[in-house]
Amino acid sequence: MKKIKTIRMKIIVTILPIILVAMFVMNYISYEK
Repeated sequence: MKKIKTIRMKIIVTILPIILVAMFVMNYISYEK
């Protein structure tokens, strides 16, 4: 059970910044247009 939680946390930690960057890029593109 503990291993699954740590893996899930790692996935969240890696995906969260990617989502934030993607949102920032989308906002930047919409600003440029």
